[in-house]
Amino acid sequence: MQSFSLYIFSAIKRDCMYSIEAGLKYFIIGALSSSFLVMSFYLFYFYTGCFSFLDIYYYTGFHLDSESTVNFIDVFDIEFTNDLKKLSFDFNFFESKLYFSYLLVYFFLACFLFKLGSVPFHSWMHDVYEGAPTTISFLLSILSKIPVIYVFQQILCNFFKVLSFVWADIIFFSSICSIIVGNFLSFKQFRLKRLLITSSIVQTGYIVLALSIQSLYSYITVYFFVLVYSISAIMLWGMLCLLMKKKTKVSTLSIVNTSGMFELNNVLSLFFLMSLLSVAGIPFFPGFFSKLFIFSLVTKLSMYTLFFFILILRAVSS
Repeated sequence: MQSFSLYIFSAIKRDCMYSIEAGLKYFIIGALSSSFLVMSFYLFYFYTGCFSFLDIYYYTGFHLDSESTVNFIDVFDIEFTNDLKKLSFDFNFFESKLYFSYLLVYFFLACFLFKLGSVPFHSWMHDVYEGAPTTISFLLSILSKIPVIYVFQQILCNFFKVLSFVWADIIFFSSICSIIVGNFLSFKQFRLKRLLITSSIVQTGYIVLALSIQSLYSYITVYFFVLVYSISAIMLWGMLCLLMKKKTKVSTLSIVNTSGMFELNNVLSLFFLMSLLSVAGIPFFPGFFSKLFIFSLVTKLSMYTLFFFILILRAVSS
């Protein structure tokens, strides 16, 4: 329901060719990503005849980690269907169903990485977000991603936990690529809207990086990062909407058009500057602490090369 409303909002300006194009592209991309999710559910139903996430946990966990599955069932007193229990005992998972689990997770990851705009599924964001009205781009970049991140974390870290050897490396690689590609794309951006879009790709990379570490501290860090970034992005996009309203003769705002913003509104200009510094991770703004927590996760895993590389890249792009 959320996706369909956003498709309509993206093409709400029927007299604007770019808005219609953005809505059509977003509809096609959304349908493609949803088809991946439906395909993953189809594969599971084809092999097990079940749709429940708890059955997915039981099916994968029974064969890969029987002790943790037994504890999970005992603690929560979960009752599964007799058909699924019989099915689980009838075949050897490692011999005949390993590739099925791989495909299920791959399709699931493709769907949610598409919706988050993480590399390599990020190329659609610039055309859709820039073509849509600015207020709709604000909804697409922030509010639409919050529930996706929550569902993504809950499913991966609860029901697909025992399959972490399949998906952890994939989303880790995607997160690093998102940080690198987003920072390099920001070097050549002159339009303010596109700059915010490339920034959202980088922030998505940090979120997915924390998810790939798989610890309680990393999950808390994800929600704190989402909260801080959402507040900063709301102020950034709000100021952008105000600029578009004041400068009616400008169809697309460039960075040069932000000159004289202080004369337009002193208070909002100050908040705009603070939000930019927060998103860039400048001490001692809230965005600095959210990135600091993620860097602490990286250093705890002794990935010092990655830490210094991201730190230098972040400093240069800022």
